[in-house]
Order: sequence, then structure tokens, then C-alpha cells
Amino acid sequence: GAYSEPERFVDPRTFFALALHYAEQGQTVVRIGDKKQTPMPKHDNILDFALVNDRNMLDDLFLISKSKVFLSCDAGVWPMAGGMKNNLILSNVMSAVNKSAIVDWLPPETSTVIFKKGQDKSFEQLRDAVDKYL
Repeated sequence: GAYSEPERFVDPRTFFALALHYAEQGQTVVRIGDKKQTPMPKHDNILDFALVNDRNMLDDLFLISKSKVFLSCDAGVWPMAGGMKNNLILSNVMSAVNKSAIVDWLPPETSTVIFKKGQDKSFEQLRDAVDKYL
């Protein structure tokens, strides 16, 4: 359930600050997910696709395939970005007992894995990781 691994949760404000940072630079930022998530900040360059009606997994996969960088937490569809060899930042990873087995298959040239180690990663850490692929 939603409370089975609360240590996996992250503060959305860091991700919202990143979205605004890149939107202000003229980048298009698209968030996929589900309607239960906190809505994204309003900005002309931010599309909160999680709130779009009549969408499906194929729509999400299309967006992942066309992204310059896919930033994800240790949840959701991040393995799809890795499998497509899209630029992937997998942040705040901590849920697996054998963490390396979860991410060892990711292509090192298109993947950055950042382990949580007790606290959420900062805006600066995530920004620097994303910037490597832009």
C-alpha cells in the first residue's frame, strides 16, 4: 500500500523547483504519473501530463522515448527509460536490499543512479545530474 515503504517517498518541492528552473530556461518539462500526485507548478513550459484525462501507458512511453532526460525516483516506470537507453536520472534509490542488482543492468553512458542514503537529494545535486545530459 501507499504506506508500506514511507522511506521511498520524496519531497515534491525539490522536483517542482527543478521543473521551474528548466521551464524558466525555455525547456519543456512534462510530468507523467497519476492524478493522486500533487499538481505541478503552473508555467507555460510545464505540462502536468499526469492530470490529463484519457491517457494510457503508451502515451507515457512515447513521452519517455522523446525526452532529453527522464528524472525519476525509485518508483514508477523508470525501468522503461533505462530499457530504451534514454538519458535517465534515477534519484533517491533505497528500496532494494541488494541495490546493485536493481540498477546494474542500466547502460552507464545514459544512466545516473543516485542513492538516497538517509535524506532526499538536494536541488543542486539533481540539477547537476540533469545538466550532464542537456
